[in-house]
Amino acid sequence: MPGFLALPAGAAAIAAQGLLTLSGYVVNLALARALGPAEFGAFGVVYSLLLAVELCARLGVPSAVIRLLATTAEPAPICRAASALALALALAATALFWAAAPLLARLLALPGGPMRIWLAGLDIVPFVFHLLWTAIATGLGRFGLAAWSTASYALARAGFTVLSVLLAPGVEAALLANALASLVGLVPVALALGPSRLRPGLGPWRRILREALPPWFDQSLAHLLPLLGLWAIMPLAPGDAAAAAGRYSAALALARAPNSVALALGPLVLQRLSATAGGTGTPRAQRECAALATLAAFLLLPGCLVLALEARPLVLLLFGPEYGEAADLAALLALGVGLGHGALLLARNALFALGAPRAALSAVAGALLAQLAGLPLSVPRLGAPAAALVTTIALIAAAVAAVGATDRRLGGFLRLLPAGRLLALMAAIGLFSVSFAGEGPWLVVELALLGLIWASAGAFLGKRKLPVGSVFAGRAKG
Repeated sequence: MPGFLALPAGAAAIAAQGLLTLSGYVVNLALARALGPAEFGAFGVVYSLLLAVELCARLGVPSAVIRLLATTAEPAPICRAASALALALALAATALFWAAAPLLARLLALPGGPMRIWLAGLDIVPFVFHLLWTAIATGLGRFGLAAWSTASYALARAGFTVLSVLLAPGVEAALLANALASLVGLVPVALALGPSRLRPGLGPWRRILREALPPWFDQSLAHLLPLLGLWAIMPLAPGDAAAAAGRYSAALALARAPNSVALALGPLVLQRLSATAGGTGTPRAQRECAALATLAAFLLLPGCLVLALEARPLVLLLFGPEYGEAADLAALLALGVGLGHGALLLARNALFALGAPRAALSAVAGALLAQLAGLPLSVPRLGAPAAALVTTIALIAAAVAAVGATDRRLGGFLRLLPAGRLLALMAAIGLFSVSFAGEGPWLVVELALLGLIWASAGAFLGKRKLPVGSVFAGRAKG
């Protein structure tokens, strides 16, 4: 396989997730420019509905499988039982999604009616299996294989979407391209692990459900929280709601880029903390969590700061002048969705691994209630900016609560973080970004220079007595 299998474990995961983020940009930019704000908004709503269904259809099985495989000597029965559960859940979710399509189209005032929802549903079965089999590879410690599966999906999604734009631009073609990409993502793991591990079978399915169900509700909600603002715009926002939803979709696509850090490191957090002997409060668990948190902060904080400060030139460069009003939304969502949601996802995984799902549920439920109360009151009056503000406040508050609960559970890992050096890095990047306000081609030069500043600051990782290197320890087994 390509170079992912030669990379260290943490680097393989981050590289694959970075490629997935890049492919997401290619997809969103191609569709935004080809479809225009109104149709791109329709695609964003349909695709976000699909994501919601696929998140719920997982039922927490992938995360439970990672944790179980990290602590078992007999992986094959768990893998087969998980495949059987995934098949049943995905088929049931597809049937329910298709049955609810007419109602969803009416509730969300969706252009194109239920047909687009029916087309989107074709992706549910292959994507659920893609997520599960990638989780199986991660749980077995084969991070390179998991990374190659993610990379295959990312490349296929970008390629098929660009091809659809060139041959038959439209929401329907883009949704079909998405389903084909999920099928491609299944191939690497299927070839590497084979039917002996992946074929559906009964096995210890009850054990998997016992492990999966407690955190499933908050896990699904945690991933859905950034989408609630988008869903509120089409039926509630004043004026041209479809175009507003398109601009919000563009801003959300930009702001979610830093989430690739959380999505890459999340399975590593689960696997490492689940396998840590002694668990809660032990020095080893504290140092493992501090190492992962240091790496996440080093990657998340500068990226979110640059997105917030450079939102306008980035939106104009990537999406075009039609989406200019999305700049302020992107700046706000970079803090809420990029930073707040990324930190929430990582802390939720840590709490799950440490056996504290209720603490994670409390943080996520608080954010959900805040959005359910704030969005209907504010969006009809203020439109998309209100949706972005309510979402940002709710996600940052939830992230603070979840990180605080993790710190208490571990007996204090935050004190091990190099806060002073992180603040110095943020100050340097912020000052440079404000003083060198590039636009158009000059923005690319500015971002390249900011990347050099960020890369040169990476030396601080090696100067702390934290096992940051352990995140990258060992080869990513294929």
